[in-house]
Amino acid sequence: MSSSPPPQRGRPTVSLAQAAKLLGKDWRTVKRLVENGDLDGGSTLEGKRPTYYVYADQLLSAAAQPASQDASSLLDTIVGLHRELEQSRAAEAHAREGEARARATAAATEETNRLLQANQAILLGAVQEFQHASDAAAALVDDYRALTDRHWSMAGQYRDAATGFAKAADNYQDILGRLLTPDDASSLTQPND
Repeated sequence: MSSSPPPQRGRPTVSLAQAAKLLGKDWRTVKRLVENGDLDGGSTLEGKRPTYYVYADQLLSAAAQPASQDASSLLDTIVGLHRELEQSRAAEAHAREGEARARATAAATEETNRLLQANQAILLGAVQEFQHASDAAAALVDDYRALTDRHWSMAGQYRDAATGFAKAADNYQDILGRLLTPDDASSLTQPND
């Protein structure tokens, strides 16, 4: 059976399972009665599957009720079942909201994990850059130390050269002193004419 027109306004309906329970029949039997038109009801499409319903007033005429159960008791039962149906629908809506919240939380968690992974990659890159900079600084210190050692070596060479120059100057002074000093000390005291 394809879906029928929506239920009539103001005419209470019950689900196929509730009607089967009230009639004391199997739900497939009640479905067949609705499809054959032997029981006034219909179906609506919810998603891809039809959902069957039966008009509550049909249950009074179709069911062979025990003598102790009167029409008002049956209507009370139907109203109670209708209330249960509404509560079930409300619980289903609440469950769907909870599922939507859970999906949103899962999506937020997934985004957080993605950001954490990206941040970890950035942090690892920064650590590697820091290591490279540290190695370069150590190499620079080694180069500076080698340059300082060469500077001290050159300074020592300059000192040695200066000492050599000082010795040579002392030697020149001695040589000049010997060349300019007469062999006879008496000639130092004679006046020049």
